[in-house]
Amino acid sequence: MIKLLMGLAGVLALFSLYVRLAPSPASLWHRSVHDIAEPSEKSYRTTLQGIDFLQLHDLILQTDRTKVLAGSPEERHVTYITRSALWNFPDYTTIEQSGSETAIVGRSRFGKKDLGVNQARIQGWVADLIQTGG
Repeated sequence: MIKLLMGLAGVLALFSLYVRLAPSPASLWHRSVHDIAEPSEKSYRTTLQGIDFLQLHDLILQTDRTKVLAGSPEERHVTYITRSALWNFPDYTTIEQSGSETAIVGRSRFGKKDLGVNQARIQGWVADLIQTGG
């Protein structure tokens, strides 16, 4: 029984290391929102009209464990990586502005479902943006 538990602990430790250390190539995650698959159980997509892109960018960067993976506000196309607190699971959010329309797509890398995490995060950003007049 102890060997089984030790083996399980070892597998969990290796998985945890993989999740934390696996590369996040920009070529895979930083794409136009139009090239990203439609929403699934591990993603969320919304489109906003007439928002302040720079204010949204700044708001996103205030989120814990979030940083820019690729792109820039000047390009009006940025992909962020946000990691969960416990396991450091990466989620990727891409924002892209075309004219007055800004599309936001959040997606998880691991698992079959994200349990609504991306939707909640994005809706929180949108609510904060609206509250601050952005």
